[in-house]
Amino acid sequence: MILLLYGDIENTFENDLLYKFIKRLSYTFKLKIYIHIIDVKTQSLIENYIKDLKKYAQYIMVDQEKEEQENKLHSNLQWYKMIKYIKDNTDSKNEPIVCMQMNILQKDISNSDDIIYFIKHQNRFSYSKNFFWNQSSVVSIGNITTMYILACHFYYDFDDILEKYDTSQVGFNDLVILENDYIFEPVLPMILSSSSRDTHTYTDKNGFNHGHTMKLYVKNQSSK
Repeated sequence: MILLLYGDIENTFENDLLYKFIKRLSYTFKLKIYIHIIDVKTQSLIENYIKDLKKYAQYIMVDQEKEEQENKLHSNLQWYKMIKYIKDNTDSKNEPIVCMQMNILQKDISNSDDIIYFIKHQNRFSYSKNFFWNQSSVVSIGNITTMYILACHFYYDFDDILEKYDTSQVGFNDLVILENDYIFEPVLPMILSSSSRDTHTYTDKNGFNHGHTMKLYVKNQSSK
């Protein structure tokens, strides 16, 4: 299983929450760890932090394109580059991959048990799409193929994606989940007026009810 860590580090390396999380995963899965950072100084912090887990580290990408930090496409570029690198350097395109923001465990220590359960549960099935923990794109799981398709979609089609939604009501997190469903399960209802709300729940093909309740805000096509 591939574990991709990315995003803001905040105070991640000031405690052992992430270390213990990775350690627990390593007891169940044969891990390959990839890490994306935007500051070269962070690399030595990470290498010292993961200690004996360094043997699982495959690659640390230092993204120094700082001039793009404020660009809307920057997060998509980071995501795309890392997923593409993993795809190009992995033999099996069906290998499971977990994408996780490094600082998520700092927000609530109980997240660790929940995320471990989520990963173990989802890994029992084959991946026809990507799945998201707790209705949030901060932790997602799929395989290399499904993640690459989604990352490419946001990198190449981001302007078209923004055109579909009322972005004053829908954040990036929701866009990722909605577009994942749009790509892999296009039968889900997607066309709603900008003022309407709907409950977004579904049971996947393996019979697992995700229990997601999401408000959808999609631009009315007639308004274009």
